[in-house]
Amino acid sequence: MHLLKRGVIRFISIQVNYAGMYPENVQLHYWIQRSSRQKLLKSNSSKGRIITMSKSKISGRSLRWFSMSFLVLCVLSGVIFSSCSTKDREAYNIRGQDIRLTILHTSDIHSRLFPYKYVPLTTDEDLGLDPAKGPFGGFARISYIVKRERDKAARAIYLDSGDIFQGAPIFNLFKGEVEFQLLSELKPAAMVIGNHEFDLGVKNLELQYVNNGIFPLLAANYIFDSGVQQKSELGRFVSPYTIVDVDGLKIGVIGMGDIDSMYSIGEGGNSMGITPVDTYTTLTRYINEIRDRVDLIFVLSHMGLSHDVKMVQGYETYLPEGEKAPEGWVRLDDTNPIQYEDPNTPLKEESDNPDLYHKEGWVKYKVPGVKGLDLILGGHLHIVTDPPKVLKDVDGRDVIICHDGAFAKFVGRLDIVVRDGEIKDYTHQIFPVDSTVPEDAEIVKKLEPYKIKLYDEMQITRPVAFSLAKIRRFNANGGDSQLGNLVADAMRVRKRVEAEFAITNSLGIRTDFEQALINIEDLFNVFPFENTVTIMYLSGAEVQETLDYISKRSSERGCKTQAQVSGVSFVMNCTAKKAENIGIGGSGSSCTDDSECSNGEFCAVDKRCRKHLDPSSSYKLATNDYMAGGGSGFLMLKRNTTKYNTGVSLRDTLKDYIQTFSACTDDDFNSLDATTASTLKEAYNNLTKEYLQIPCITLNKLSEGERIKVKNE
Repeated sequence: MHLLKRGVIRFISIQVNYAGMYPENVQLHYWIQRSSRQKLLKSNSSKGRIITMSKSKISGRSLRWFSMSFLVLCVLSGVIFSSCSTKDREAYNIRGQDIRLTILHTSDIHSRLFPYKYVPLTTDEDLGLDPAKGPFGGFARISYIVKRERDKAARAIYLDSGDIFQGAPIFNLFKGEVEFQLLSELKPAAMVIGNHEFDLGVKNLELQYVNNGIFPLLAANYIFDSGVQQKSELGRFVSPYTIVDVDGLKIGVIGMGDIDSMYSIGEGGNSMGITPVDTYTTLTRYINEIRDRVDLIFVLSHMGLSHDVKMVQGYETYLPEGEKAPEGWVRLDDTNPIQYEDPNTPLKEESDNPDLYHKEGWVKYKVPGVKGLDLILGGHLHIVTDPPKVLKDVDGRDVIICHDGAFAKFVGRLDIVVRDGEIKDYTHQIFPVDSTVPEDAEIVKKLEPYKIKLYDEMQITRPVAFSLAKIRRFNANGGDSQLGNLVADAMRVRKRVEAEFAITNSLGIRTDFEQALINIEDLFNVFPFENTVTIMYLSGAEVQETLDYISKRSSERGCKTQAQVSGVSFVMNCTAKKAENIGIGGSGSSCTDDSECSNGEFCAVDKRCRKHLDPSSSYKLATNDYMAGGGSGFLMLKRNTTKYNTGVSLRDTLKDYIQTFSACTDDDFNSLDATTASTLKEAYNNLTKEYLQIPCITLNKLSEGERIKVKNE
């Protein structure tokens, strides 16, 4: 009681399996505050699988209820002292035996708690996501799969690699409350913090976790500010690692949070009160700390595949001359130093070519890979590694790297065979989350009140427009796409933006618009994240540098353009990795040759009259805040000092632009084949009976392959 009054013991809970009523069915959890960390000292469950926590403070009434319940449950169990003590269960003898462990894994769920419309990519289809079995995703289906596979396994552990927040309207309305509640229902052994967990700020993450999360939240490579300047108390609730006892098999799980996408922590840790720590130093410290206490060491990562590989294989980077390198780093002789043109550009260890970041007076180092890892479960890049990657660490031991997709499309299952602390064999499965998967009734029930409020307040089924064609986000030839052009146009002409040209990243557009009705939910599917329009001014030389970078980046990705544009056109030469024949701004009038243009303009690649790029002129650019912050390597935009974030989301920008279009006419429908025209016209007329006017996206409003001409010879 004295400890409770002092706030040292924050929560005590008991859970009983009434079907059994045996000592091993009683779970007794002590959640104890130690300095700035919360540490779970004991957790026993009937299958030895899970650590369960809660951060609800005990009121006087709750304490009286707890005391009475505790006594009653102990009496019912018939073991007042033995069952209700903190004595460990009888130890398992696993030495010299082949132990099988099932690891269930999700990542980057991105608030896809309800099934949603989606057109699977070829890579999705190769993994079993059948276009005929939509809609896809939904947490009730994920729950069904996790529970089914957990029940099949003798030993099982469920882990999540972060970014459960942001990506669907339910997050915008409830701010992460529902995501943490549902994840808690599945009792993960741990979750690592993803970058999108911070989208509404550190305080929101803290609030949602404290109120709704009952699982360990990990991030070993973040130092949280303390004292009077601290931004929140989140550091009290985040741990670097957790140790899970799965029927005698002890697993250390170290969490590694994202750094690349979080510019506010990547620049000194001032904005969010979080300072990042380098990967090698972090992992070496905690591996050494837990090595003798566990059989296996996992990393639960939200750093992306390239960083996961570098955890094992190491990487090269630079430090200023005279700055002390962390222990273990090896200084290299740099026989051909290259000075980067911008002395203010920060170093980035994830660079494929760290020489590009070399500055005069800086020293090159080899950062070694870490020793002692067995498995890395990754996220952040929304990819699936099937089969998993297997790398050799510096001691020649195999390290498995496994990623299991995003947006609630897949659940991964990795089965490993362990003998005396070594993984001897493994198999990997991917379960598509489609309409053939039953829904967990309990999750459906918990979601229902949120669903009602969501539909009532956000009106996600409200029509935005009607499209007479499918609007694709990719062009099969690698150039600009229909949806990309629509989005870039909307950004460029937005009121109070009125830029000369616009650029947005292709992968920021997440799916196609299907033919027929487009509603609010469809806009969230295209733009699940809260990216906003940002304005800046570039010199002609900087425009050239930006378009050259697009060409270079695209050349490394199958010569498929990594950006969509408006108000500018060019030849994307993937062989030379340069942008050529650039036309920008101008009257934009249609043309077939230069003779049809005036005032020094020429007939550009997109058959529009445009101006030649002048290296010394200034041009107004509309882009998104992700690219403006240096995302996807656009460092030339990051260093620009004229940036202004409008705060207007890309989603609203596109919606407002489309709603300036006129209604569908008979002539619009007559441009289609008779059968399609009849079906679409009937659907459109039915909608207009309820809504006065619905804007029409006609075929002549869509174009592709005109603004970025692909050259790959």
